[in-house]
Amino acid sequence: GHYMNYYGDDFDLFIIIKELEHPKFNRSENDLYVNIDVNVLDAILGCETNVETIDGKKLSTKIKPCVEDGTMIRFNGKGLPIYGKDNVFGNMVGVINIKMPNKLNDDEIKLLKELKEKENFK
Repeated sequence: GHYMNYYGDDFDLFIIIKELEHPKFNRSENDLYVNIDVNVLDAILGCETNVETIDGKKLSTKIKPCVEDGTMIRFNGKGLPIYGKDNVFGNMVGVINIKMPNKLNDDEIKLLKELKEKENFK
């Protein structure tokens, strides 16, 4: 398409910017959303994990015990630079994504069935 309008000697120039999808990060204005994959037992017990920022730095974060799938953890100032403001950044938001095991062996099934009888799992 042709996006120039000609009014006498004035040109209005429209620049179309296409943003490429990032495989790990989703954007909402200046905030970035990233999945934090946590295996189901770490989600139950709580754990410490690393989250990578968009510029490749690793941030350590604690996941509290019994965290729910979809819980959000905010990393202030780790999002995208805010256009027109020096050194002002949006936030990065980590979204807990609880991962299930692909398969279970007999021993694991036995242990989980015992656990299922315990008070807090009923």
